Amino acid sequence: MLSRKNLGIWSAAAAALLGLLGAATPAQADELPKDSFADFTESLGVSTATALALEAKFDSLGAVDQHALLSSLATEPDSVFDLRAESEAITAVPATPAVKGDALTATTTRGYMAKDSQTAYMLGIPVQTFTNEFKYEATSTSVTRVLSCDGWHSGVGVSDSVNRSSYISSGRGTCSVIHHMSFVVKGSPITFNKQHLITTNGGKPSAYVATVRTV
Repeated sequence: MLSRKNLGIWSAAAAALLGLLGAATPAQADELPKDSFADFTESLGVSTATALALEAKFDSLGAVDQHALLSSLATEPDSVFDLRAESEAITAVPATPAVKGDALTATTTRGYMAKDSQTAYMLGIPVQTFTNEFKYEATSTSVTRVLSCDGWHSGVGVSDSVNRSSYISSGRGTCSVIHHMSFVVKGSPITFNKQHLITTNGGKPSAYVATVRTV
């Protein structure tokens, strides 16, 4: 499985936060408001336990490192957030019954469910998980029918409108789930789009590649 550490959400949110803090230099780091990081975690709507864990990790850093972390969130989010594949699986599901006039039959095709979950970690603490669930039928070499395509996220309490789509191209099935998310940091609205894709392997529909990326 492939994944990408492309977390534009965190960059945008931290940029807004840093703008409100002002252009402090590392030498001025000890002058940063002590509640600045708490404001950031609160804006993400994470659970109380997650927020406390993040703030404890942040508080354990020195003043200069704290400022460096906020700066990295705005300029190099990949250095702070780690997107990890939590689980990947393809399991057999019942194939749909044959339909009159349809070349597909339950005896010549097999049903599959590909389910992929990827979690974003900050300071070693999980903050958001994206899940994509793709059900389809396939022969031994190609996808022949899409049964369903669904996806959701958890961990971050932001407004989310989801667009789901699926298609078959050259025998490969794809399930695309786009999350249109928005939240507010210190009065500044932030919007972002994340796409979670599952695409089956060419010639081997019982395997797939998944990515989560900013679009």
